[in-house]
Order: sequence, then C-alpha cells, then structure tokens
Amino acid sequence: MNMFIRYFNFRDFFKFISLAWTKTDHPHSKLNIKRIFNLVIFHILYLFNQLFLWLSFTLDEIFFSQYQRTKIKKPVFIIGFYRSGTTFLHRLLAKDKKFAFLRLWEILFAPSIFQRKAFKLIGNFLNSTIGKPFNIFIKKATRLFTGKNNIHQPKLEAPEEDQHLFIHIWSALGVWFDTSFVDEAEDYVQFDQKISKGDKDRIMEFYQMCIKRKLYFQNSENDDQAEGCYYLSKNPAATPKVKTLLDEFPDGKIIYLVRNPLEAIPSMVSLVDYVWNYYGESVEPYSGKDFVMKLAKNWYTYPLRVLSEYPKDRYIVIKFDDLVENADKVIEQVYQHFDFELDNRYAAILKKEAKKARKYQSKHEYSLKKVGLSREQIVSELGEVFERFNFSQSIGND
Repeated sequence: MNMFIRYFNFRDFFKFISLAWTKTDHPHSKLNIKRIFNLVIFHILYLFNQLFLWLSFTLDEIFFSQYQRTKIKKPVFIIGFYRSGTTFLHRLLAKDKKFAFLRLWEILFAPSIFQRKAFKLIGNFLNSTIGKPFNIFIKKATRLFTGKNNIHQPKLEAPEEDQHLFIHIWSALGVWFDTSFVDEAEDYVQFDQKISKGDKDRIMEFYQMCIKRKLYFQNSENDDQAEGCYYLSKNPAATPKVKTLLDEFPDGKIIYLVRNPLEAIPSMVSLVDYVWNYYGESVEPYSGKDFVMKLAKNWYTYPLRVLSEYPKDRYIVIKFDDLVENADKVIEQVYQHFDFELDNRYAAILKKEAKKARKYQSKHEYSLKKVGLSREQIVSELGEVFERFNFSQSIGND
C-alpha cells in the first residue's frame, strides 16, 4: 500500500475520471454509448488489475527483495517520432539473446516477479491440459481489446512499448493521448521541460523498479536469455524524455530513428483517428492532425539538440530508409558503435530478417489529402529536418 501511495498519480487519475464522464463538449470525442461502455469496462478491469498488481509488488518485497540489488547495465532505448520503424527495430534486436525486453502481457498484467511466476505456472498448466484452444482464446481476446487494424497489431507475447508500464501509476502520455484528451497530454509531450522534478523522480524510480524486476526474474528463471543481459526498450513516447533517460541511466544508450515526415506524419494521423474511433467517436475525421503536427515539430528536433550535448558513444541516429534497405548492416553499425558483440547466431538471423524487410509491403493506406494535411505545410514547418537528413520533398501520397 505504501508503494501504491508513493508512485500513483492520484491527481491526474481523478482528473481523468471527471473529464471522461462529464465532458460532453469535448472537441475530439463524443460522450456516447460506445465511449461509456468502454469506460465502464476499462475501469472494472483496471481496478482488479491494480489490486492484484500492488499486492504482488508487496509480495515481491517480502519474498524476492534481492531484485533490488540487480544492476541495469548499458540499457538501450529506441526512440523517435511515431511510425518511424521503432517497432521493427525493437523486434529485430529482441531476437538477440543478449537483450532483455518486456512483452505486452508482462507490461499490462505482470510487471511484478510474483505475477510472472504465477502466470508462468498457470500458463504451463493450461498449455499442458487444454493446449491449442487456450492459445486461440488468448489471441482472440487480444484482438478484441486492441482492435483489428493494418497499422500496429499488438500481440501479448510480442515485445512492446514499456511506456505502458506508466499506466499503472497513471503517468503515461497514452492515458491522455489515446483517449483524445490532448490538452492534458501537453506536459508529457514535453516531458523534460514540463514535468516537475518530483514527478520525474517518482516516474523514473518506478521505471527502474520494474526493469530490475524483469532482469531478476529472467536471470533467476534462466528464461532462454544470457545472465546479465542488457535491457532493451522502445518508446516513441520516450522521445521527449531523452535527457531524463540519459541522466537516469549513466551508461544508457539511445537509438534515435528518423523517417521522412511526409510519410511518418500522415501515417500517425491515420493511426490516431483509428484509436480515437475505436474507443469513442471522433467529432470529425482526422481531428487529431493539428496535435500530431505540434508533436512532430517538437519530437523531430528536440532529441537532436539534447543528444548533441552528450558524448557520441551514448547515442546513434538512424534513418528509417537505411534500416529497411540494409537492416543487417545498420545493426552491425549499432553494435560496433555501442561496443556490443555480434555473434554468429544473431548475424545469421539478421541476414534473413534484412531480406524479408526489403520485400515487406505495408497494408496501411493513407494520404496527405485524406488526413487533411498538405505537402507544403509539412515541408515548411519541418524545413530544418528535411535539410539535415536530405529527405525528399516529393515522397508520399497526396
């Protein structure tokens, strides 16, 4: 209970409840039956999940307190504007056994050591008794809550954004952004500048606690990973907190992915529209475009300014097109830059994945005109980005 009081953001939680249930004149989301139904289901599930979570955290302190001595060495953080290839790079690096990472089921339902052990025990039992029907049920349940889309398809067993950990302390950008309360998301969009030191300390302390638990569990279980492995994270939402991450983890490494804004921005506007309509109903199509543009102007330039102030061995900047065309060569460059060993097993995997990446065709369809943006607007507002990376100004669909 003391941990819950220490880390949970009660102020924003009650603010969210007030806005979500009473704000009928919200500019982006109607308070209709669909939104009310989703709110009811969310709050019920959230309540039970939190009760189990914080009880499990308490049990960790009693039975697995050794986790506190776990060292987080050379963690790697993948950042960049949304729709810039961070998921692809994350899942590619996750195939190397030297990295530890969080899967979606761990992030949402088992951040604690006790929960992981309990879920592993239950999962092994169900797989041995029920087998395939159980796995099919899990996949269908995941699709029910994440939706069916061609943009980003979360899977419970797949590596995912660990920024969702902060939902458990109600201190995540997604809490506001995904539910279309963009005014309340402003502080998280400029995390380094606008979040108070006290809140930063609270959030980062919780984050370190969760990472140590993951590493401790993995090492104690010998979970098909090397002991003493490096933690791997990917979070577009961590882009505005790059300075906080570098200061919090003195030997941490940053991989900043950058994609042509003419492709990334309309893709993100399309994704936002899907998410807002999945959980509620937008007042007008693609009403999130202005906020996405505002976010892009900060996230494309701010990290570069911050990174330039740190030693070059702390970070590397990668262009999306280079990653897609030559994934194996780019990863080799990353490993060399950060002084990671590239073993023969992973090198062979890289070559296969690089070949698949060159052939991959996204099913996500979008265009500048459809989402209400113009080529001239994006080029004008992000001119320095186009110039710095020599991005084409004619790419993308009008």
